[in-house]
Amino acid sequence: MAEKNGMTRLEWAQAAAWKAIREGQKAAREFREETQKSLREFREETQKSLREYREESQKAARESREEMREIREYMRETSQKVWDSILVSRDNIDRLSKNLDAANKRSGKFDRKFGELWELMVVPHIREKFNELGFHFESVGRDLEFDRPNTNGRTLIEVDILLENGDSAIVVEVKDSFKKKYLDEHLVRMKKLKTLPRFANKKLYGAIAAEFVRGESKQHAFEQGFYVLNRPDSMNVEIEPFPKGCKPRAW
Repeated sequence: MAEKNGMTRLEWAQAAAWKAIREGQKAAREFREETQKSLREFREETQKSLREYREESQKAARESREEMREIREYMRETSQKVWDSILVSRDNIDRLSKNLDAANKRSGKFDRKFGELWELMVVPHIREKFNELGFHFESVGRDLEFDRPNTNGRTLIEVDILLENGDSAIVVEVKDSFKKKYLDEHLVRMKKLKTLPRFANKKLYGAIAAEFVRGESKQHAFEQGFYVLNRPDSMNVEIEPFPKGCKPRAW
């Protein structure tokens, strides 16, 4: 074989091949290192964003809880002032008692409902949320009373929030916090409402709205076919998705 600079052509070709292999390996290492660096930066940026989101969410939750504590404290103080006034002015006891009874009948007792504040936060968003699931509700009613047929106005059942159209209706029970007895009461409410002519030919669905519905209580509601509404922040409402094996029940 001919020689070139003291090397045979074969040796020259082998040397060139090894050089190309080393350069390729170097390029591959650099590519892997650059890729790993980009992945590390992406993970760090993602983790940073998640931390900031959690911190903002926790801050909003703390502020919401503080607002609720202030509202409850204000209501306690107001209630105490009312009763102090009653004790001072004995002549007004009967009149004030009747007014309080009438107010309780219209809005429900505070220890059984989350109250006006929670309902007012739910109502502006609830129609939009259910319509996103395929319903077509145009209006929302709240604090409704339904009378027993042929009883001259005797109340059959009370409803916190009602969404209704020509084909279906959703009855929403609003609570401070969820308890199993509320679920049982709502089941009875649904059965009674279905006996009324107004709902006889409609699909009637039930929903529970509470500030906190978690764990076993939430599962019980889903198993009965109820929609579950939570409050993820101080000014919004969220419909929880049904878990696998559960679906909305139409009465």
